Amino acid sequence: MWTTDVARVSRLRDSAGMAGALLVLAVTLALSFVTAGCGSDDEPAPAPQTPVTTASAEYVGDEVCANCHADMYTSYHETGMGKSVTPFTAADAPERFSGVTPIYNASFDYYYEPYARGDTLYQREFRLDANGQTTFERIHHADYVIGSGNATRSYMMNVNGFVTEMPLTWYVDAEKWDMSPGYRQQNFRFSRPINAECMTCHNGFSAHQENTVNQFEDVALGITCERCHGPASLHVEGHLSGFAPDNDLVKLSALDRERQLSVCQQCHLTGVTVFAPGEDETTFLPGETLRAHRSVFAPEDQITDPERFGIASHGLRLAQSACYIESEMTCTTCHDPHVARAGLERETYSQACLGCHTDADTEAMLVCEEVGVDATADCASCHMAKSGTSDIPHVTFTDHWIRRTPPAGRRPDEIRRVLTKTTPARMVSLLDAPGFAPETPAEMNPGEQALREAVAYFTYYETRHRLPDYLPIVISRAREGLQRGGDSPAGRLVLGRALLLADSVGAAVQVLSAGSQRFSTDARLAYWKGKAYEENRQLTDAVNAYRESAAIQPNLIEAHVALGAVLMDQAAGSPQAASFLQQAREAFAEAVRRNPVHYPEAWNNLGTTQAQLAMTGAGDLPEAAASLDRALALDPDLVEAYVTRAALHLAAGELDAAETLLVRATETNPDYAPAYGNLGVVYARTSRPQAARRMFETVLRLTPGDRQAQAYLDQLR
Repeated sequence: MWTTDVARVSRLRDSAGMAGALLVLAVTLALSFVTAGCGSDDEPAPAPQTPVTTASAEYVGDEVCANCHADMYTSYHETGMGKSVTPFTAADAPERFSGVTPIYNASFDYYYEPYARGDTLYQREFRLDANGQTTFERIHHADYVIGSGNATRSYMMNVNGFVTEMPLTWYVDAEKWDMSPGYRQQNFRFSRPINAECMTCHNGFSAHQENTVNQFEDVALGITCERCHGPASLHVEGHLSGFAPDNDLVKLSALDRERQLSVCQQCHLTGVTVFAPGEDETTFLPGETLRAHRSVFAPEDQITDPERFGIASHGLRLAQSACYIESEMTCTTCHDPHVARAGLERETYSQACLGCHTDADTEAMLVCEEVGVDATADCASCHMAKSGTSDIPHVTFTDHWIRRTPPAGRRPDEIRRVLTKTTPARMVSLLDAPGFAPETPAEMNPGEQALREAVAYFTYYETRHRLPDYLPIVISRAREGLQRGGDSPAGRLVLGRALLLADSVGAAVQVLSAGSQRFSTDARLAYWKGKAYEENRQLTDAVNAYRESAAIQPNLIEAHVALGAVLMDQAAGSPQAASFLQQAREAFAEAVRRNPVHYPEAWNNLGTTQAQLAMTGAGDLPEAAASLDRALALDPDLVEAYVTRAALHLAAGELDAAETLLVRATETNPDYAPAYGNLGVVYARTSRPQAARRMFETVLRLTPGDRQAQAYLDQLR
């Protein structure tokens, strides 16, 4: 499901960049020590600052800040946030390349190895046969490094603005290469999308193409100063003119605690994010409350799990701590976001603890003395466990749930990361959980609340816990939300998709059609309307819906691919077959023109339509062969491409080449009958009747009653 992405307003122009989703990349935005205390009764909290939300305020970029704040600019750009996305440079790269053993992903039979040539990092994917010979190879270069190197460094590639994660990550603590998080369970290869939500938290604002998953006009390099202080154009203009207003830039110290924490919790609050109507990844402004901008949901048991925590769960874990509950502490009590943590002694963090625990006679200090620990030396080593994280392998991280006696930390390889529960989780709003909820919570329309819950449940089902029991919950909550006055493109979308998955196709058609009419500029609703029509065998309606989707957002590649596939379906047995095939060829050609790397099935279908048209004199067989070769160069498991390409060899009398591809097709998918049928033809033409007979018998076993296979057998007899 695609996250809501409304049009950006003018105040969000930025020289930096953003992309969002369902994926958590391996990057740590590290903060560092600041000497402020927790606050005390004789130091009243500052009055809330008026947020800077003027529509005319624009983002200006960090380089402008450097003109007046050179020292802070330099210091900040050595922090994890300042270095969150960078180009690869060999001179300061921590990665090791010599002597690296290729990483084998046994579940998908791919090997991976990294290497560098100058200032370019490459990742190579390949396969080996039983004799150790390479049978497939694919190589791409990294366009960006994502991650400061405090915990991990992952890599992004950019193809015509489509930004994806690469298969390998460098794990800093373990000093090793391994598959990127999640790739052992589902190998995305080079096509895992970096969506707007992912990019937003791991990078500065980037110009995300509305209604696409991962298409960007530009990609920023690092999280900017303005992510915490707000758009700075008024601040800069005021100081240049000599008439700077007092509230032209957000100062975190002048905000109340909820607003201070909201700045950090944009990214340091692990959960499923559902944005308020009219909001998206780019529209939160420092000085606002996060709860006015979004809801963040997570399984109920995640809140109080004593041991398992995620790499970005700082906000949730801290809120469980007595230190947090009984004081006015915030993230900056212990961390200065302008100073890199590298080089800081661990004992320095204890100074923040001593801001509250100052009396040597207090119970806390006495306990330290009893066990022979210097209470001023290193509080965190006893009261904040270091353990492997639940979402990122090979990483040891500090649990921010401060406890008198925390559980013993676990090694990263001891952490269970695959969700095995057989019952659905109960999702709760983290911003309404203890420690987050204000004394007077903001009221929300009950319909809107129900719709947000529906979106959260569906997102969790789709990305984390593929259990069908979630679908009735989604359907119930979404219907209730719409009945009680809530409405949103995301709410209607998840209702329609849940109905499709629950085999209520007719109901899905109604919901998605009405949703697409209500939100006529949402390409995703039009796309899924097409899917519902296609499932209901309303092919003409499906074609129109896919065309509508592609017209709204031409870079929604899925719409072009789906359009071509339905047109191919319509061509089968139709007197208008040539017209349908010509339109299908155009749809697939547009898909691969816009994104030539991430859709091998589009190349396969393009080659198939080109070959079919060539048989009628309206196409070109060499062109078809080139498209099929391109499909196989991207995906060696596309059995259909092997068979169609072999058919072209057969037509040209190139029997040896056809046999090689067809044997590989049967190895790739032993249940694909057309591969055996064509292989039988090759054997028959090369005077191997017994082998041919076995192939046609196999076809009949896989597809009983196949007339063509039976006819070949009769001829052989």
